Amino acid sequence: MFTAKKFSDLTVEELNAIYIARSKVFTVGQQLTVQEPDLADRQAVHFFSQNDAGEVVAYKRLIDLEKIEDDHYEQVSGAYALSRVAVLKTLRGQGMGRKLLDAAIQWVRDETEATKIIIDAQAYLRDSYYAPVGFVQVGEEFREAGLPHVKMILEL
Repeated sequence: MFTAKKFSDLTVEELNAIYIARSKVFTVGQQLTVQEPDLADRQAVHFFSQNDAGEVVAYKRLIDLEKIEDDHYEQVSGAYALSRVAVLKTLRGQGMGRKLLDAAIQWVRDETEATKIIIDAQAYLRDSYYAPVGFVQVGEEFREAGLPHVKMILEL
């Protein structure tokens, strides 16, 4: 159901479909004006699901915070970050987002030696999406890309 690939392993078609999905969710849907895509994409594992037409319908990227070389991310030993979490509007409310999160957490557990997952989550998802699987808020709410966010950590 979900595919996990490093940037260099993505086909041109997959990369294009990922960028279209992210654009639909962040640029069009949330009207964000931050740079999308960015250089962290080159260092991320791209975790996604496609429909039969090849359209990416659910996506998130996984970033090894021990190795990341990007000013936006703090290096943290033994940690992965989740970012750019996106589910197309047509699939929201049908459990796809929960499946995406559960599968990504399991991937980190199975494929890495990480001891925690960190996310700068949009604040409105804190209690309904992230807390039920064990993420805990650390620190105060802050603004990122013009939207309220909270830092959350899941200990593995």
